[in-house]
Amino acid sequence: MKQSQYKSIGCSQNAVDTTPERDLEVNVLFTTTQGTLSALRMAGKLAHDLGARIRVIVPQVVPFPLDLSHPPVKPEFTARRVCTMVSRHAIETEIQVCLCRDKLDAPFAVLKPNSIVVVGGRKRFWRTEETRMADSIRRRVHQVVFIDQDSVALTPSHLNSEACDRIAAS
Repeated sequence: MKQSQYKSIGCSQNAVDTTPERDLEVNVLFTTTQGTLSALRMAGKLAHDLGARIRVIVPQVVPFPLDLSHPPVKPEFTARRVCTMVSRHAIETEIQVCLCRDKLDAPFAVLKPNSIVVVGGRKRFWRTEETRMADSIRRRVHQVVFIDQDSVALTPSHLNSEACDRIAAS
């Protein structure tokens, strides 16, 4: 049986949300700092266009010798670190730190069925950890948008319309 625990921590230091309650959410899976920032830029555009809120899912792997409820690094510290990184971009987000044994347990523990998930990372000829995670999430019938953090050929507006078309078609 796969175990995971999570904590939700709001992070809205630079942005004000005037929308009462939004049911639709765009989820960003924390991969690397650069990959997550690229994914957040895309998620910000998607959330604005769709009237959704953004949630950053941060997997925090707890090694087996330790109890899942006692990680080596406190989830609050991890959340503050991610919140600081996100706050520079004036995007209102909810940070959700997930304590888990495997990185892929985190999104599956908290995602609603048919969720929108944005994953950022390097796109290579071979499969990277980020592309494997995106593929695994996609196989579980979620809408996944993979953002190449190094891509300069596609502008965010091209990516935005392409991603919105894919999501609208589903």
